[in-house]
Amino acid sequence: MCLSIHHRFNDVIESLKTFSFLSRYREWFLFKGACPLLLLFLVPCLLTSCEGSLSDDGDHPATKYQFITGSISLKIHLSDSGTLIDGSTIDTKYENAAIDLSFHLPVVSLSQSPGVSNTTWKDPVYGGSAYWSEVHTTEYDCEDTRATDFDTTIRVYADTASGFQPGGVQFSIQSDGSYGISVTALSSGTPTTEIHSLATNCKLPTYTSNSTKVSEVPFNNYFTPYTNGAKGSLTGMTDKSEPSHLKGTFNGTDIMTLFSQVTIPVTYTITWDFTMSN
Repeated sequence: MCLSIHHRFNDVIESLKTFSFLSRYREWFLFKGACPLLLLFLVPCLLTSCEGSLSDDGDHPATKYQFITGSISLKIHLSDSGTLIDGSTIDTKYENAAIDLSFHLPVVSLSQSPGVSNTTWKDPVYGGSAYWSEVHTTEYDCEDTRATDFDTTIRVYADTASGFQPGGVQFSIQSDGSYGISVTALSSGTPTTEIHSLATNCKLPTYTSNSTKVSEVPFNNYFTPYTNGAKGSLTGMTDKSEPSHLKGTFNGTDIMTLFSQVTIPVTYTITWDFTMSN
């Protein structure tokens, strides 16, 4: 493009020489008059044409890759409690959780469309570990003394014991470099062990416990980010200096209801790391 402009500049100069009425002032006009005028026209053209754009057709370079691989992780650390007082009865719930779940996504092809590239992983799975303990205590009057009941539920998942779980992941990137990720985490069969126990010290102390399998992995729904009950999304903008690498973090806070009008916050972090290639 720059070479073409240079040739056009010479053509203009040569054509100016052919006008007879400029013969007397030709040298002055060419070097003191025409050049500044031509430069005013050519400089913006040179800046826009010689520097180039993000790509030949104006799209962000990140949309030119053919393959993508990556990972998406969910981490939650919860340790909180809430209390409800009704007369002489005091109810308290203690929540403790440690969640570390991840999708590891293999290399797949990106579908190219005008202005967008996208893909969907077929039958992606996630794994990791999840622990969630809920202890509900109820303190009340029992004859001439105070008593406390304990209702405890512990849920444990690990891919080493129950295998990886199914899910869905979609990815799209726009021509301006902005991208979006959609994640769904499901559960197959009965992957989570649930231990439920009841205890009381009213009159004759009693304790019962049982273990079973349930069909949900604790907190896996937060792969689809919820904030104060509202569904969010995972989005980002490609770094122009490294368009093949997409990395981001979503920090969310949702609300867990323990009792009527008693809630605690659930803070969680979703991170993603993708690499595109040709």
